[in-house]
Amino acid sequence: SYALCAQIAQNLTNTSHLSYSNKHWNVKADRLYLSINQTDTNVSLDTKLLERTINIQEVTNLSDIPQLINKLNAFLDPETISETLTLRTWRNGDRFWPVGMNGSKLLSDYFTDLKYSSEEKSNQLLLCSGEEIVWVVNQRVDKRYAYEKTSSSALMVQIL
Repeated sequence: SYALCAQIAQNLTNTSHLSYSNKHWNVKADRLYLSINQTDTNVSLDTKLLERTINIQEVTNLSDIPQLINKLNAFLDPETISETLTLRTWRNGDRFWPVGMNGSKLLSDYFTDLKYSSEEKSNQLLLCSGEEIVWVVNQRVDKRYAYEKTSSSALMVQIL
């Protein structure tokens, strides 16, 4: 309705998290994002669109690594990976040790520092070894798993 739209527009500048709903629509305002979803039960999501592939290549010529480093790939020390690598989204209480920072950081605090909306948080992929975060995909590698100059080889990981 016009009245609800006017109320949402008025409140956008007052707070960073708003939620409005009626029997047909759900509206969430989170930081700079406004998401509008239909609440009908016959709406479905094709989970095939969410499938991702983990591409892993062993890099033996370590002198090539500095030219290949960017946010779209992670370079890991294969000797630090002890469990199967899996992709998942974040969970409350997740913690990692970001390369370039001292100590550990709660993932929720890391997302707050990046000014992530709740939608961005829920869509952010994590590469994990068991339950431990190895890479916040396309963001930061956990320093416990990162390739170092003293490593004998490296794994280049990309999420496709």
